[in-house]
Amino acid sequence: MITSIVIATFNKLEYTKACIESIRQYTAQDSYEIIVVDNKSTDGTANWLMQQNDIHVIFNDQNFGFPKACNQGIEVSNGDSILLLNNDTIVTLNWLDQMLLALYSAEHIGAVSTVTNNCSNYQEIPVPYNTIEEMQKFAGSYNRSNHEQWEDRGRLIGYNLLIKKHVLEEIGLLDEMFTPGNYEDDDLSLRIRLAGYRLLLCKDTFIHHFGSTSFRDNAEGYLKLMKINQQKFLGKWGFSPHLLSDINYYLVNQVQNPRDALIKVLVVGCGVGAYFIELRNRYPKAEFFGIEKNEKAAKVANLVASINVHELGEYSFDYIIINNIEERDNLKDELTYYSKCLSSTGKCILILPHLLHHSILHNLINGGIDRQKLNYLQSFEIEPLCKEAGFERIESMALTSSLTDMESFFVEQLQNLSNQKSVQTFAISCFLVTATKQTLEEEIKSVLNELIIQTDTSYYVMKLVKYDVEEILKVVKSSSGTQVIEVLNYIGMCLVEHSEPKSGLPYLTAAFEIDNENHTTLLNLGVTMYLLGNLELSLEWLELISNKTEHIQKWITQIHAEISSQ
Repeated sequence: MITSIVIATFNKLEYTKACIESIRQYTAQDSYEIIVVDNKSTDGTANWLMQQNDIHVIFNDQNFGFPKACNQGIEVSNGDSILLLNNDTIVTLNWLDQMLLALYSAEHIGAVSTVTNNCSNYQEIPVPYNTIEEMQKFAGSYNRSNHEQWEDRGRLIGYNLLIKKHVLEEIGLLDEMFTPGNYEDDDLSLRIRLAGYRLLLCKDTFIHHFGSTSFRDNAEGYLKLMKINQQKFLGKWGFSPHLLSDINYYLVNQVQNPRDALIKVLVVGCGVGAYFIELRNRYPKAEFFGIEKNEKAAKVANLVASINVHELGEYSFDYIIINNIEERDNLKDELTYYSKCLSSTGKCILILPHLLHHSILHNLINGGIDRQKLNYLQSFEIEPLCKEAGFERIESMALTSSLTDMESFFVEQLQNLSNQKSVQTFAISCFLVTATKQTLEEEIKSVLNELIIQTDTSYYVMKLVKYDVEEILKVVKSSSGTQVIEVLNYIGMCLVEHSEPKSGLPYLTAAFEIDNENHTTLLNLGVTMYLLGNLELSLEWLELISNKTEHIQKWITQIHAEISSQ
């Protein structure tokens, strides 16, 4: 199997040399061909390329831009796979083998990419190196093939994009409408997916990307080009390219279940389905539904979810994510409707824009306010609104935006003119709201039941520790009847085993206060103190046990010996 590595160049000779030398060093010799398409470089790139015997070079007589140059390379390629590689990259140990392994792991995978140090689309990871030598050492330990680190994506960045050649033959090459470049990779990603193929991000594979060289050379021109090509994409597809990766992770992270949970999730304002792709990576057995007004975006979202279905109330959703609240006039009715679509233990998650954010006030003062934004909420309005809609428990978290120096000065002036005690009030862009139909007591009881039947002990222990201990004790004592001591001991030891030993102490202590002679409680307290390294207290609890077994007696003797040896 041959991979055709296609590299478009325009100047930046030193980058090109480093890139090609890394390919030669870290790629099996007979597994690839290098095709360089040079867009009339003026810095000696052409002369250097002519001296290379292992590179197929196409010399253009003008700068045709990135999409056309890539297409020229693809058209003369002999490989089974096409790898579009930026010349400002440096490849690493096992890079291509691992990408190929992912690409050919299933027939319906169309393209794959990797993580790097400099990239958008959540393909960037933090790195510890400062030199190329340190980078290669880092990549050498990082690049270990692991299919559990392959993630589905709605788009992939074209800095290092490996595609099955027959997929390109089926969907067509890069759209040269986006010349000289930007958003041609978004367009290609979308066409691959609409043809029925998946995109994978190989988070087990790292290469280095210098990145943003074009931006540094001409920032103003680069940004202007991006806006032009955004409009081209919008005209072609009917929605913004940003929707392909438009995910609010604050919302997504509120979905919390064991990985194999059979949950139903509804996303209101789902765009092209980016939320569903991210959630499916986390919960592969989940069932997804969406509501989207933009018909063209809904068509794409329909690849991964059931979109705009009727009679939503029949589904009893575990989560409803409301991604865009714009009309306050109907907000209560909207929330009331969705509360009826939730299961009894379900959660509604939404973002509510904040009326007092500095940007809105600035536009209001300067006469540029969108009237719709005057319907945004203040913090004190959220809970009554959700209560009226039928929710019992409402939690809200303020999400703030960072401030520039000029914005900081503006909000300080706002604070001086108002009764607000903190400038942070004006930095709050929106509120993350979670609303449930369960009371706190019902929610804790539900978690305890799952813990007792051992559905997923580690997961429900982590969930339990988020609640206040006194609230949990109140629920246990009021609902466990004659088994309260057994339940307290079970909870305590689950926490000792799956969390931190000291987190189980309040429950074991509560059991001791009910019955100070219970053998199980005394033994568990002794075990916990031993695990905490408090041997003297461990002995005290164990000595309180009447009718000690032979095993306990041996353990007491062992602890005495450990104390003596200290």
